[in-house]
Amino acid sequence: MENAMIHRVLYTALLLCVATETSQGQSVNQSSVLIVKEEGNTTIPCSYKDATFPSLFWYIQNHNQAPQILYYENMDATSVPASFRNRISVKHDKDKKTFDLQITRVLLSDSSMFLCALNPTV
Repeated sequence: MENAMIHRVLYTALLLCVATETSQGQSVNQSSVLIVKEEGNTTIPCSYKDATFPSLFWYIQNHNQAPQILYYENMDATSVPASFRNRISVKHDKDKKTFDLQITRVLLSDSSMFLCALNPTV
């Protein structure tokens, strides 16, 4: 009798706040939930409007913890949290006013809330 191979696929839920941050007519909009196959790649979208010179940030918030800065423009690569180093990047399209977070090789431990903000909030 032949041994049957069982393949298990793990998925990671990347939770995103359906958030709108408003400050002097400026706002940020995000999607709600992404489900990603483990070891897959994903892009977490963020769009903004009415920001002439935006200071854009990505935060990560793990269960029962305060949000922590994950990424901001011109951030030193060594300041990125170790668990995301060499796995995240951001695509900033100033014409379309998007600041999308890209994560490669998604891990189960990446399951968190990701927040996009126009200004430092923590």
